[in-house]
This record gives sequence, C-alpha cells and structure tokens, in this order.
Amino acid sequence: MNSFELRGEAIRDLDSFYDEIERVLGPDGDWFGHNLDALNDVMHGGIGQLPTEFTLIWRNADRPRALLGFEAYANYLRTELSRCHSSARESVRAELREADANRGPTLFDILLSVTGDRVVVD
Repeated sequence: MNSFELRGEAIRDLDSFYDEIERVLGPDGDWFGHNLDALNDVMHGGIGQLPTEFTLIWRNADRPRALLGFEAYANYLRTELSRCHSSARESVRAELREADANRGPTLFDILLSVTGDRVVVD
C-alpha cells in the first residue's frame, strides 16, 4: 500500500492543512478545492491521480491538534454560517454554540473524521 507523509510543522490552520494535502497528494494543484467536500472526494471519491488504497501518515501532529481546536472550528463554522443554505443554518448555529463552549468535535477531529481510516496520526 502506498503511504504519504503530512508534515505537522507545516500545518498552522485549515488553509495550510489543505496546502499540505495538496503538496502530498496532488503536485499539479489543479484538482483539489480547499474545502471539506473536496477533501472527502480526494480521500474517498477517486479524485486526482491517487492509488485506490493509500495511507496518510500525519507526522508531528501535536501542534496542529492544538491549533485546530475548538476556536478554529468555531471560526470555520462562522464562515460556513455566512454562506450555507438557509435550511442548514440552525444546525450550523447549534454546532457553533457547542464549539464556542469548547464542547463537541474540534476542527482537528473533523479533519480526521473526513479523512477516515486513511490517516495515521504519529
């Protein structure tokens, strides 16, 4: 099975996480949108030139784990709230209340959830 390494020291926020995913999985840079839906497609939908089976090894993940915490998730949700469909606003508001109260998943947790069993945190 192929494996790829994410450099934790390069990840300081969500945008730099997407940049690191793009660096590792798609050096041409034309196929990866910087959002959770695109990340899901890359991880599970056969987008790009990836092998069917692969593993991402996330090295030095302690710093990104701290930086992609509740506050980062709350900021992400505030942005989503401003652009989501009206039918989704109440659920995004509920998630935002939880993140603001330091409850529920962090942004790091969400990223691990989207990437599924393809990521090994080192």
